[in-house]
Amino acid sequence: QITVNATPKVQFNAMPDICLDATPYQITQAAETGGVAGSGIFSGPGVSSAGVFNPALVTPGTYTIKYTYTSTAAGCMESMSRTIKVLAPPIPDFTIGTPVCETKAVAFTSNSTTPEGSLTTWTWNFGDGSPAVVRNNSSAINHTYATYGPYNVTLSVITSDGCSSTPKTVTLNVNPQPKAIFALP
Repeated sequence: QITVNATPKVQFNAMPDICLDATPYQITQAAETGGVAGSGIFSGPGVSSAGVFNPALVTPGTYTIKYTYTSTAAGCMESMSRTIKVLAPPIPDFTIGTPVCETKAVAFTSNSTTPEGSLTTWTWNFGDGSPAVVRNNSSAINHTYATYGPYNVTLSVITSDGCSSTPKTVTLNVNPQPKAIFALP
């Protein structure tokens, strides 16, 4: 007499792309659909056996994740694989117009790029205590410093995929305006 045990039926739907800077992601696209009791484990780069994918553990690129389900009764196994794409972050960059003097508008121009999608948000922090300026275009922006001195100017960008850059910070030395002094004899 032979007992034939049920083989698990595994379904593994496509996974969305994920940004390199995203928080760890619980994979919910894989499951056993045949009603066979058992448990599943995940394997592959950047993924825990419980199915938590952490993009910080890999570099940008496409990775294969495998889901293996084993039945409790007889150890029958079924597996399926899917790929997940880790998107590269955008690269913030900017130039500063001259001259850079107190009480005069200074031009800042973004030269930021992205290898994935398109840039959608530019966040400027001019380092002088003024609120951050969020723009949805890359056109030049002007800012006026009330007093001279060094300021840390920071630019962060976000892509159409929701990927954020590491902020780029440049120390800007704002020069004092000359003060004319004269006396009559």
